[in-house]
Amino acid sequence: MSNKKVCVVGAGYWGKNHIRTLNDLDALGGIVEENKNLLDQISEQYPDAKTYQNLNEALVNEEFTGFTVATPAGTHHNIAVQIIKSGKHVLVEKPLCLNIKDAENNKFENLKSFLNLIKNPYDSNNIPDNLKKPATNEEKVFQTFCGT
Repeated sequence: MSNKKVCVVGAGYWGKNHIRTLNDLDALGGIVEENKNLLDQISEQYPDAKTYQNLNEALVNEEFTGFTVATPAGTHHNIAVQIIKSGKHVLVEKPLCLNIKDAENNKFENLKSFLNLIKNPYDSNNIPDNLKKPATNEEKVFQTFCGT
């Protein structure tokens, strides 16, 4: 049994894949989904996972060692910032944000977490230089897939 528990934010198209995979790895701790009907369906499939309709409620759960974000693309940036500010680890489905301006706005650099970008191999020119810093062992690593 894994002692690492991850909470998945978003139980839609991609979120279901995160939920299934983490459950198979015995690492699923919780699910955040605003749609109550969808959350009810998912909770029937994964009765051991804690469920939330609100991210803030999940962020205070000390059992979660990290979060994955699989929500609509336009919400990734703000949700990731909120999770990082809470002191949790996060993996974000691509894209991290919808435009370079959001990536350059320093919301990430002002936090104590650094970015470890796994970039889109087809378009690596869209990542600002100030976000290409390597993470050290002492710092939390914010892993993300960065699309266009």
